[in-house]
Amino acid sequence: MPTGTEHGYWRSICKKYMQEQRADDWRYLLKIGRTDTFLNVVDQKFYEKEYSVPMEEYGVTEELKVKDPMAWIQRYNQVRAQIKERLQQEMEDFCADYVDLFKEARKHGES
Repeated sequence: MPTGTEHGYWRSICKKYMQEQRADDWRYLLKIGRTDTFLNVVDQKFYEKEYSVPMEEYGVTEELKVKDPMAWIQRYNQVRAQIKERLQQEMEDFCADYVDLFKEARKHGES
């Protein structure tokens, strides 16, 4: 299981993405005071997705860890990088959809 220092990775990636690629949506979230809530949701969701992947499916096994610790570390790091890369696009799509749904819900709530 990851250490506490790894938690927050998706929060920082999402914040950077929103500021650089969806600046209008980011300003909207700032305006309504929802940036922390939004970033916490993203971080928790993608942290759980990242660490729910069964590493054994990728050959990262306890047997390999005992037999060849350096190969295990290398394979573990490769798989982690692949997972993060795959989740990056999913996170970007989620961010866009989340803000759009939030805007829509607020619009209907104000009507």
